Amino acid sequence: HGGEVVSGEVAAAPPPAFDGTLFHLGRDKELSLVLRIAYWAPETEGFDFFFRVATRFPDHRFVLAVAAGHPAADRASLLISQNAAAGGKAELLMDLTVAEIADLARRAGIYLYTRAPAAPFGASVSIPEAMAAGCHVIAPRDPAALACLGDAGRTYETEDDAAWLINETTAWDEGQWERAQRVSVERAYRTFADKVVYRPTLDSWLALAGRDPDRAFAADAQ
Repeated sequence: HGGEVVSGEVAAAPPPAFDGTLFHLGRDKELSLVLRIAYWAPETEGFDFFFRVATRFPDHRFVLAVAAGHPAADRASLLISQNAAAGGKAELLMDLTVAEIADLARRAGIYLYTRAPAAPFGASVSIPEAMAAGCHVIAPRDPAALACLGDAGRTYETEDDAAWLINETTAWDEGQWERAQRVSVERAYRTFADKVVYRPTLDSWLALAGRDPDRAFAADAQ
């Protein structure tokens, strides 16, 4: 919508926030697992791009995880046919709960975010979720994507670019993977954690109720 109305002014919408109780760094990473989470309208998400890139990596596992209630869940036959047309390399996991998606994110090494060519880059919560889970994020080159990722991922312009970025990680040593995971997690929790994103709104409501926000949060933490 148009954002929050504060003192007669329309405030900017908050950034997407992830649930830190679900999305956090996993202990057992499958570095060759490339994940794509689907929450929004399938015509904007560029799933065919994901399927085509998957065919280039016979030794990687590409998984499209579709959330329960997602519009794509009603179009499973279309996704199956698109995947088959690209070579059938990707796995389609349909009708997943957020907890099941979070488990996949904690295990994945790479998060490949895709968009349809004409679709604008949206504020997808799946990117902060993937970063919080320690995924190395690869996303379309767009000012909004760069602002979201900071130094916690890399961007591509073409299918070849995306494939090159994934292929480059096959030569990473343990230290490079650990650094990539650390930077992703730090970026996510510093910028997109639910407690960070929603704190200003909660502070405003507590102030309206005549309560001191710091004391209220301290009491809640006990």
